Amino acid sequence: MSEKILIEQNKVIIALLARSTIGVDYISSIVCGNKKKGVPEDYVKAYNALDGTKPGTEIAKIMKATQQNASAVLQTWEEKGIVYKIGNNYVSLLKLPLPRSSKSAAKKRTAKIKAGRTKATSNPMLIQHDLIPVNESKIEAAKNEAKPDQGDSSQDQG
Repeated sequence: MSEKILIEQNKVIIALLARSTIGVDYISSIVCGNKKKGVPEDYVKAYNALDGTKPGTEIAKIMKATQQNASAVLQTWEEKGIVYKIGNNYVSLLKLPLPRSSKSAAKKRTAKIKAGRTKATSNPMLIQHDLIPVNESKIEAAKNEAKPDQGDSSQDQG
């Protein structure tokens, strides 16, 4: 196999793992969420451009941010585990869909994700564009089942 094919296969494997373990919505919420300056679409374009070949100055231009701000954003993304470094350049885990053109729709989506009212798609082959409501009672039941029994320790000493 050629090196080019192996690199592409590795990218596919990383993207599939990211979709199934982290989720597109979670990554989108990090990339688009709480932007004091800039438009979420610019951040998604910058995230999608992270292919390991572009220097920080080029990413800053795509992000429409200063070099210093772009560097801080990239470091935050690396700390949160949604990008990794090859040499001095960053690589994204997967390609995100561009947010809807409405800024308010992007803010509402991010707020829903942060509030825990959505979940990632169960099929890692699909990019989820719409949110799926989460059944809160099922989540609470699962949490209660996962808790270890905290029986009375005095009964064990009997």
